[in-house]
Amino acid sequence: MISKRITFTMTTCRRLEFFKRSMASFVATCQDLPLISRWIVMDDGSSDADIHQMQTLYPFLEIHKNKGKGQASALNSLFDMVRTEWFFHTEDDWLYLRSEKYITKLLAMCQEDSRIRNASLRNWEGLRCHGDKFGIDYNMHEYLGRGDGSKNNCQWYGYSLNPGIQHHPTVKMLGKYRTDHPKECRRWDRVPAKRYYLLGYKSANVIERHIDHIGHGHSIYQD
Repeated sequence: MISKRITFTMTTCRRLEFFKRSMASFVATCQDLPLISRWIVMDDGSSDADIHQMQTLYPFLEIHKNKGKGQASALNSLFDMVRTEWFFHTEDDWLYLRSEKYITKLLAMCQEDSRIRNASLRNWEGLRCHGDKFGIDYNMHEYLGRGDGSKNNCQWYGYSLNPGIQHHPTVKMLGKYRTDHPKECRRWDRVPAKRYYLLGYKSANVIERHIDHIGHGHSIYQD
């Protein structure tokens, strides 16, 4: 079992109430918090007053102001700060619903198959797998190149920024997100995801519902 300590990373952007709900739910439900050795938040445009509230509520957080602009820039800066092999990444608009050892479970999924460098708490459908090493059941993402009306996300390449475990050396190999993308589209995350797929890596996710996306339709970003 991979049992190394990891880093927690989060992006947030002028959504203090979402941040507070998300952090409170994560801290309350994640049962293996001691595995997190460093907590890093990259803020993109919040007021000093809001950042002060965030820091007061969670003094263990390292909160950094994004020197660039936009989500792609914030992610590039945030991921550059990670020093551990594995890290747990999330945005500020996810609620955590199940009391469970999230980190241990996701790391176990990654160790079941060396191709898995990205494991998420979002319960997309996929190829049902049963791990021989730890006896864990999970779904392996399947890329079909098109949607089929189900929730299995098969039109996407698999690599995901949904709440979950990331392998830092692999993330660095995929390269930085482009920050010069047109504002009328949101395609900056497509190139690294396609590269991940073409390299033969796989993404996996839990079967049961663990999280709820409370920020859907409330993005600050217009890109």
